[in-house]
Amino acid sequence: MAYQEIVPNNQLRPYVRSIWHIEEDHSDVDSHESATPDSYIEVIFNAGDPCYLENTGMAGSQVESESTRLPEVFLVGLQNQPLSFRTSGITQIVGIRFYVWGILPLTGLFLPPINTPPVRLTSDWLALLEIITPHMQIGAFQAAAHLIELFLIDRLNPSLTDLNFIHNAGNYLYGTHGQTRIDDLADYCRFSTRQLERQFKALAGVSPKYLARSIRFEQIALRLFEHPSANLLDLVFEFGYTDQAHFIRDFKAFAHMTPGEFAVAMQRIRLLS
Repeated sequence: MAYQEIVPNNQLRPYVRSIWHIEEDHSDVDSHESATPDSYIEVIFNAGDPCYLENTGMAGSQVESESTRLPEVFLVGLQNQPLSFRTSGITQIVGIRFYVWGILPLTGLFLPPINTPPVRLTSDWLALLEIITPHMQIGAFQAAAHLIELFLIDRLNPSLTDLNFIHNAGNYLYGTHGQTRIDDLADYCRFSTRQLERQFKALAGVSPKYLARSIRFEQIALRLFEHPSANLLDLVFEFGYTDQAHFIRDFKAFAHMTPGEFAVAMQRIRLLS
């Protein structure tokens, strides 16, 4: 698998975490990938063979897997459960990873409710896919990313958001890895707790508490991906949990498996890579 990721230019950086690219050849056997929930919104461009979203039913059920073909350009909102994807043939995908508050000023779209299935994007987004596809097909990811940046800058409408507030609040949450009390965040932003929650949700589409939980889960999952043998009890205290039961319950709410089960899965992936 060839994976590349770049940080966008300064003008887009307050709204976009990164632009990334994956290229793989699955001509011999289908690829099944599980996307772990995180705190970002993704816009995905598929210039390769079809990609499918798999619906495998509830864990442990006997429901047969069903697949839905994904559109060429689609948006993936916040999830609190893993999404399973299947690809075959040539995979050529570029993604834009937005902060939750970056969607509205850059796309004019409101954040879909949590766990909304991937949303089809048309019109200008399909036109952009046509423009970047020739570059993707010859491996010129940097050129494709630059065209995406120009497209986003042309659409940027910062007047749609209170930039200072949402950037300060968001940076505080990411800077603390989601380990913050909402009262402390309100004090930092010089708002009452009620004002903070109302304005944050209006601009970001989710409550600050939910985003904080999502960020904390994301950091724990990343740690276990990089260090599957990490001591779980150490992580309980490092990430601000008062007890192991709370840690396990919070992690399982996003991953639909315990931290221990997730660590075993990450160890298996590392051994196969």
